[in-house]
Amino acid sequence: MHWAASKGYAHIVENLLHAGADATRQSSDGATALYRAAAAGHDVVIDILLRNGVNPKVKANDGGTALQRAAWRGHLSIAKKLLQAGSDATVVNNDGWTALHFSAYAGHYDIAELLNQHPGTAYQEDSSTGNMDTMGLFEHLIRLHPRDCTLQRALGNEFLRRKMYVEAKSAFDKSVLVAIEDLEIGSITDLMHHGIRCDDCAQVLRGKCYKCTHCPWNYDACERCFAAHLHRAQDAIMIPSEAFRPPGNAMQK
Repeated sequence: MHWAASKGYAHIVENLLHAGADATRQSSDGATALYRAAAAGHDVVIDILLRNGVNPKVKANDGGTALQRAAWRGHLSIAKKLLQAGSDATVVNNDGWTALHFSAYAGHYDIAELLNQHPGTAYQEDSSTGNMDTMGLFEHLIRLHPRDCTLQRALGNEFLRRKMYVEAKSAFDKSVLVAIEDLEIGSITDLMHHGIRCDDCAQVLRGKCYKCTHCPWNYDACERCFAAHLHRAQDAIMIPSEAFRPPGNAMQK
């Protein structure tokens, strides 16, 4: 069932259901067939599973949901279907991320706008975003949630994608500043970047990290992995930047 759902083989999914397969069965990582279909973007499979009563609110072991997977992969139509079926956009995974964080960080702004306007979300204080441009949406979200370092970092990603490197550095520095103040830490080396993992070693990023300007725009790397990276350090944005000034007694080492 999981394999067929992930491949989009709708007729096989239907045959398995008719034969008595359990569509709610979770794998060792806690994922469901719905979770896998949402990540892969298979609308027809999603329709079949939801029609057969699959609960869209089920969490995987990492606390993630099918809606979060759809948001991360940019599947707008599936995000709409899951919300209509009762998915909770406010669910936070084990790294503290919501579906909105995933959509904003990956650059899927149509989904970010959808989630921001959906009734009952944590981002519903002002839903008047109606078709504003990408940067306008970011400014709106950050104005609503100035202490959200993940949204600040997502803004940096958008600037980086547009090759606006000065602005990107400023946004990334702001995300670090917010994180330091919220965590009340005394050193950059103590900083754990909220839910961000190194794309090479998969460890949660701590201290200084890097964004390569030649690799895919949302590439993240720790210092150790970037030292072995095929592109030069001069071709990267360091987070925080050399211009960063830590607050209070937070000193760079």
